[in-house]
Amino acid sequence: MRYVLLLRGVNVGGKNKVVMADLKNNLEVMGYTHVKSYINSGNVFFNSEDAVEDMNENIHTHFSHTYDFELLFVILGADEFIQEYHNLPEWWQDDFARKDVLFYTDSIDKAALRQTIEIESGEIYQYEKLLYAPGGAPKWMMGWRVSVS
Repeated sequence: MRYVLLLRGVNVGGKNKVVMADLKNNLEVMGYTHVKSYINSGNVFFNSEDAVEDMNENIHTHFSHTYDFELLFVILGADEFIQEYHNLPEWWQDDFARKDVLFYTDSIDKAALRQTIEIESGEIYQYEKLLYAPGGAPKWMMGWRVSVS
């Protein structure tokens, strides 16, 4: 199955440096196949037959032994990602300054996160692995943010 590994806050302003070529090679050594990275973004695509829980554990262990900073990440199956894409709200195509997509892991309290963002940002849409905020998520938000202009 095809997966995407999204790393949070890497290679931004010279901090939390992750060399994507090294990460790609390390994932291949760990047994993942057809590994591709997208520029220096912290987005990596790969194939695996492992359970997501096992991949999370293996990748977390690798990161904790390789880097001297905490690397937060989420793994999404291609099917999950495509399903979420098809669930995009109608306003996603509207022309306004900013749209945010926040990816979150199973350990996050989704209800509390939703309440906090709703109070600060107004309208939001929550799905299984994603949260959409048409006006943009709060600047302090500790999530995987993809802004589209």
